[in-house]
Amino acid sequence: MIEIIKAFAGEFSVAGIENLRGMEGHGFECTLVRAGRVIGRATDWGDGGMVNIDVPRVEDRKALLEHATKIYPDIEYERDGLFISILVDYTQVLKKMKTKAKKVVVAVDMASKEKDERGVPMGYSVFNGLANTPENRAKVRKDYPELTVMNEELEKLEFKLPTHRSTKTQA
Repeated sequence: MIEIIKAFAGEFSVAGIENLRGMEGHGFECTLVRAGRVIGRATDWGDGGMVNIDVPRVEDRKALLEHATKIYPDIEYERDGLFISILVDYTQVLKKMKTKAKKVVVAVDMASKEKDERGVPMGYSVFNGLANTPENRAKVRKDYPELTVMNEELEKLEFKLPTHRSTKTQA
């Protein structure tokens, strides 16, 4: 699951996600990161409009659009906004899973038919009665061979903003 999301994201990630509530539902504001560098910000005001993308450096903006076009070649408008929106959703799910995985066993069914267009499962299992210990992870693997225990992988994920910021406009 995480590998599929990483392949989708390429060299891009989002951090510092703040949820917004607009007139037409869910929105967000986030920091855009490329190859470990902060490159700008994106905001979806939840108003049914386009995602506002502020990436000052031309080469970063061009790389973002090229990556989004590679993923969504059949979408005519706002490929980059769609890419960022999906990346925000994936990141938020992974953050929730990681938070739960600190205390209990968390698993996904990679064979499930309930997947998005990239093959990412649409849900995950939380074993609330089983603390996150090696013994309990082994028990879930034995009792539920169809599930992939995610605790170790989730533990490795970082959602912090990079310390080096590179958002200055090109001269």
